[in-house]
Amino acid sequence: MNLWKTITVGCLVFSWVLVLALVCCLVFLVVRPSFCQGNVASPLTTTTLVRADGEWQSSGLYIKKGQRVVVVAAGAWRHDGYDDVFYGPDGVGIYFDTAVMPAHKVGVLLGRVGGSAPFILGSSTVFVAEGDGFLQFSMNDDRGAYGNNLGEVRVQVLVNGR
Repeated sequence: MNLWKTITVGCLVFSWVLVLALVCCLVFLVVRPSFCQGNVASPLTTTTLVRADGEWQSSGLYIKKGQRVVVVAAGAWRHDGYDDVFYGPDGVGIYFDTAVMPAHKVGVLLGRVGGSAPFILGSSTVFVAEGDGFLQFSMNDDRGAYGNNLGEVRVQVLVNGR
């Protein structure tokens, strides 16, 4: 009879310890997110439709120096309303001396952060921001000659860090 009493008391104590542990876990789960908020950066994501007939177009994302940015783009556009050839964000094998980036293919997707110098994005790239500003996109074409361009590319952006 004494053995049964010991087992029963032991089970009750174990049950209370288990209940207390569960309560502590719940409190931790409820309190911890608000406690850690601001200390853990969640990645920012957006999808932007970049039109061929517009020069620099904002993604709406403000990028800070040192952030890692992943860009993936797909779609079809062309730099000339008179040509029937559409191509993707990697551009076409033509080069214009008067393009935004003359050493690179016409039609390649370009990016810049704030007023920085433009850089090549193409259909996919990863870069670390060298400065602060809004992430912007454009097609590589003759400066000021975007009005006869057709099409669009959909650009997905993931920003990590700081």
